[in-house]
Amino acid sequence: MDDLIIKSLLSGGIASLYALAPFPIWRNYFAVFGKVAKTRKLPLRVKLGLIGFLLKDFAATPFYSLAWHLDKLVVTGRQKGKTPAPVCLVGQPRSGTTFLHRTLSQCSGFHSARHAEMRYPFAWAWILLKKSGLDKHIYNRNYWPSTERGKLASRLHSHKLGDHEEHGIFLEERMYHHYFIFRRFPIPELLQTVTDFGLLDDKQMQKMRDAFESVCYKSKYINNATDKPTLLKENESVEFYRKLFESNSDMKFIFIVRDPSQSMSSYQTLSINSTLAKTGLNPVTIEGWQEANDQFRVDECNRMIDFYHSLPEDRRYLLTYNSFVSNIERTVTDILDWLEIPVDDQYLKYLRKTQEKQLVRESGYKNVTHQIKGLSRYSDFVQEAEDFQSKRPPRGNPTHRSRGSTACEQ
Repeated sequence: MDDLIIKSLLSGGIASLYALAPFPIWRNYFAVFGKVAKTRKLPLRVKLGLIGFLLKDFAATPFYSLAWHLDKLVVTGRQKGKTPAPVCLVGQPRSGTTFLHRTLSQCSGFHSARHAEMRYPFAWAWILLKKSGLDKHIYNRNYWPSTERGKLASRLHSHKLGDHEEHGIFLEERMYHHYFIFRRFPIPELLQTVTDFGLLDDKQMQKMRDAFESVCYKSKYINNATDKPTLLKENESVEFYRKLFESNSDMKFIFIVRDPSQSMSSYQTLSINSTLAKTGLNPVTIEGWQEANDQFRVDECNRMIDFYHSLPEDRRYLLTYNSFVSNIERTVTDILDWLEIPVDDQYLKYLRKTQEKQLVRESGYKNVTHQIKGLSRYSDFVQEAEDFQSKRPPRGNPTHRSRGSTACEQ
C-alpha cells in the first residue's frame, strides 16, 4: 500500500512538472514528432535518430522544469525590477550579424547571453558552476559534432557553447519555434508550423515571451550585469522582435544589410552543411526542401524591411556589411554614440586589432553557387542603406566618447 502511494505521488509530481514546464510549446513539439514519424522523405536511419533526439528532450522536460522552478529560490522578486531595454541586432544570415554581435559583445556597456546560458537557463546551476570553475569546461565545448561535416560547419560558423549567440538558440532548443528547427528536421511541410508566429495563440505567445525575458534576466543576473541592456541578435524571427517591441517601446534596433548576390551562396552552403552535420543528410536531396528554404528567406527579408519602416526613427539604425568590415572602429563607435554608451581607449585598441585580423582573414571554405529569386526588394533596401551611408558626414568628435571611461572594455 505504501509503495502504491509513493508511486502515485511520484507519478503526480512528474505530471505536474510537465504541466508547469516553461518550455517547449507543446503544439510545436508534437507537430515535429508527428511529421518525423509519418514522413517518407527521410531515410530510416535519419528518422530513427531524430525520433531518439525528440524522446530524449521529452524525457528531460521534468528535470528542466524542476531546475527552472528552483530558480525562484535564487532570483525571487528580482526579475520584476526595472532594467534597461534590450538593444537588438537584426539582419539576414551571412551579412555580418555574428561578427558585429560578437564585436559589440566585447563592450562591457552591454550584456550578451552565451549559448550555454540559453540552452540551460537555470541561475542556481550557473552560480554553482561559476563558483567551482566548471563553467569554463561547458563554455569550451564545440556546438558542432567532431566529424568532417561538423568541422566544415565550424569553419562556416565558428560556434562554441560559450560564444555569444542569437536568441534563436533558445527559441529553437527550448521552445521549438524557430527556423533552426528546419535545419535539424528538414521536412518542408514542417517549416511554416515552426516559424509562423501567427499560428500561436495568445497563451502560447505569452509563454514564449515570458520564458525568453526570464532567460535574458537570468543571464544578466548570474553575470552581475542587471544594470546593462541586453544585446540581442537574430536572423530568422523578425516577428518575435515585433512582439517584444509591442511590450517594450524603449527597445532599439540595429539593422545590418548585405547585397544578396554576395551572401546567398554562403547562406546556401551553411544551410546544407548545418543539416549534414546534424543529421548526415544532404537536404537538397529532399523533395521541396530547396523551394521551402528559399521562400522562407524571401519572406524573412520582406518582414525585416517592413519592420524597419514600422519603427520610429529614433528606434532604428541602419548600416551595411561593407561599411562595417572596411571600417570596424568607425562603424562600432558610431553605433555606441547613437546608443549613448561611452568608449574608452582599451576598447578602441580592441577594435583596431579586430580590423587587422579581418584584413588577413581567410574563410577556409568554398561556397556553392546559389542565388534566390524574389529578393529585388531587399536589394533595393541594401542600396538605400548604401546611399544613406555615403551621405554620412565625416566623423567629428563623438558626442558620447569619454576618455578613461570603463564602459567599454574587452
